[in-house]
Amino acid sequence: MEEKKTIVLLEPKKVFGHSPDQHILNVIKEACQDAFNLPSFDTTLQTIKSHFFDRNYDAVFQNPAHLPVYSARYAPSRALCYYHMFLEHPILMKKLEQTPSTILCIGSGAGSELVGIAAAMVHATPSSKIKKSTKKNTTDPEKKKKKKKDDKKEKKKEQEEKKEEEEQVGEAEAEAAEEEGSKSTAATVVAEVAVESKLSTAEGKEGSSSINGSGSNSEVALEDGLKRMGLATETTDQNSIATGSELTNSVPSATTITTTTPTTPTTVNSVKASKANRHQVTVVMQDYVDWSPILEPMENVIRARMQLGPERLQCETEIGNVLDLSDGLLARVAKADLITFMFVLNELFQDKKRTMLLVARIVAAMPKGAHMLVVDSAGSFSNLQVGGRTYMVYMLLDHLKDLEVVYQDDATWYRCPPSVTYPLKLENMRHFIRIYKKL
Repeated sequence: MEEKKTIVLLEPKKVFGHSPDQHILNVIKEACQDAFNLPSFDTTLQTIKSHFFDRNYDAVFQNPAHLPVYSARYAPSRALCYYHMFLEHPILMKKLEQTPSTILCIGSGAGSELVGIAAAMVHATPSSKIKKSTKKNTTDPEKKKKKKKDDKKEKKKEQEEKKEEEEQVGEAEAEAAEEEGSKSTAATVVAEVAVESKLSTAEGKEGSSSINGSGSNSEVALEDGLKRMGLATETTDQNSIATGSELTNSVPSATTITTTTPTTPTTVNSVKASKANRHQVTVVMQDYVDWSPILEPMENVIRARMQLGPERLQCETEIGNVLDLSDGLLARVAKADLITFMFVLNELFQDKKRTMLLVARIVAAMPKGAHMLVVDSAGSFSNLQVGGRTYMVYMLLDHLKDLEVVYQDDATWYRCPPSVTYPLKLENMRHFIRIYKKL
């Protein structure tokens, strides 16, 4: 008979000691120790920085020798930032407390998301309340009899509540299954039509365009696509946004729009909710190269140093170019409670056409009530050039009808505590934050 596991609530102070931030850095340092021991560490790091300056991201990530050095250098500050971000936003912490939940992290191979989310989980408490047993030495037979009767009533009440909860979950899942694939918002449809119709023409004229989408036809196509999504580029006011009716009416009346939601494969791994897994969070780390030599030791150190066993935290990976948006990845999107784009969206927009389609399809596949967290540089790295004008990449998402902005900050700083230590200098980060909810 399988032994039933009991969820033990963690006490942050016992796990982290006097400084959670230092503990997080120690976890990354231990996991990346092999990278620090490399004789070529410094020269490899300089090469990586040079490629970043040129925005040559493929040169950074498609060389396996760069990956451990990149993780050791860039994961610490971001992991600290994500840890505090989750603690500061109840919406995000709720994703760690509902039972169970799935977080899909796009472009998360370096491990920052894994460490930051795992550290925040130490503070999380299950949404299903665990009752503490209060034993009393009741020698009076009448009191014992009354206590036994009360316990039976309480147990029956819990069983009824559990049954009602399961029925509600079943009804919600049935409704979701019925609605899946049948609804697509006007904004999503407009995005796909604008890109597919205009960009197919542009591609025919351009021939083999570069990944940056350079060339006048590409810019005209993208500009037209943004116009149809409500971002009017010909006006001098960047805040001139179309209303919902204008957004819908911007599609030519003669155009027939057909949308198809890909069928969810049955081969996708799923985590069954059970009493033993009441507080289970599944973190899916997606990236287009294999980061397993970095993620596996990082997961092992996290489990040991943060006391997070598999009954609390499940780790999965998804390898592939997110711009291809495979059926398997779409299936994960459809099951995710939270999708994160952490310092990756501006890299994706090096291919503007495909990224517009990616955004439209991901939003369409997200389940109702799911959230999307987008964090990226608040500086010029997040600029989107369209028709000679400059926009921040989050403007594309802010005005999609199917997404509600529940939190926004166009520019905020995360400053690393001066008291912590790490083998490399820790960088402060100026970034924007968006939390969206799927309507």
